[in-house]
Amino acid sequence: MIYSILLAIAGLASQVSAACSRATLREVAAAYVEAQVGGKLTLLSLASNTSYAENDKPMDITKGVLSQPIAIDFNRSIYDTTQCATFTELTSATSKHPYVIYTRMLLTEDASQITKIESVVTDSGDWAFNATGHLYWTRQEKWDPIPESQLG
Repeated sequence: MIYSILLAIAGLASQVSAACSRATLREVAAAYVEAQVGGKLTLLSLASNTSYAENDKPMDITKGVLSQPIAIDFNRSIYDTTQCATFTELTSATSKHPYVIYTRMLLTEDASQITKIESVVTDSGDWAFNATGHLYWTRQEKWDPIPESQLG
């Protein structure tokens, strides 16, 4: 019994040590948006073995959409401090080549480097694609913090 309790405590301790700060994740997501706007991968702190995929297909990051400058009309990010990850939504509706991009990034435990970037990239020709409509409806959404009194 005591070994089960110690094992559970050790598991919780490892989860706590893997947590990243919200401020750090916010900085990483902002750097991602800036990198996408400029098409400048050098703005990202990538680990030497960072994996990159678009639409579930692994690819060379230097040949992907992230290496192309894109005008961003709207962006929003979510920060997972437990898994040390970010999720960012980008909408580019007014540029010559419109996109809607959803990107998940995983970081090292200390959030010093990005280890994985996974993007869903949609553009014209994709089923039901409408960046202008997406931009309109996305701007209507309110993602205010949930008051602590309403949390489970």
